[in-house]
Amino acid sequence: MHAAHHAGRHRARLRASPGRLVRLRDGRAVVVRSARPADGAAVQRFVRELSPLARRRRFFGALSELSPAQLDRLVGAQGPRALSLVALSANEGEPRIVAMAQYAHDESEAAEFAVVVADAWQRQGLGARLLELLLERAAVAGVRVMNGFALAENGPMLDLAAKLGFVAAEDRDPDLVRLERPLPPPRRVIWVAEQMRRLVARRPAAIAAPAFAAQARC
Repeated sequence: MHAAHHAGRHRARLRASPGRLVRLRDGRAVVVRSARPADGAAVQRFVRELSPLARRRRFFGALSELSPAQLDRLVGAQGPRALSLVALSANEGEPRIVAMAQYAHDESEAAEFAVVVADAWQRQGLGARLLELLLERAAVAGVRVMNGFALAENGPMLDLAAKLGFVAAEDRDPDLVRLERPLPPPRRVIWVAEQMRRLVARRPAAIAAPAFAAQARC
């Protein structure tokens, strides 16, 4: 009874979670939101239910489930330097995680991403939409370059990356392909730059005066 009660509370948390509704090509819908510590069991279940091929393409090995450290990295506290997005089935009874995307970066302005979609939800545009949302959030957080790796035989991932503007390059490991894409600055930065450009265009003499004055004092 205790286990059933706990499961019911877990389903309620998933169902009540706010997020962005995404409609797929076949009419199904998912809700995309940030992962949270309470999602641990659902994330582990998602990984266990992936096909061996999907797990190998995501984790580059014969992994069957996540270690405690791996799970903590995926559902731990979110912040500017790390983000995990989960996609929850929105119209199939009990909500469950059907896709995930993550990025993490160090002290530099570059970050590394990963994305994986459950087999039954592939080829519906979900991977592309998740990665687009991840790139948007990363740009706002200050990431300037998004990097990633894909197995050289992972054609679907390489095709998706190419469609979203990633450039592929050889890696030192012949089994891997390195992916890279620069990200635009946040819209706020672009807006400020545009306002400054317009100000300069309207008042060139006023903007230039301090520089001329500095030259005169030299």
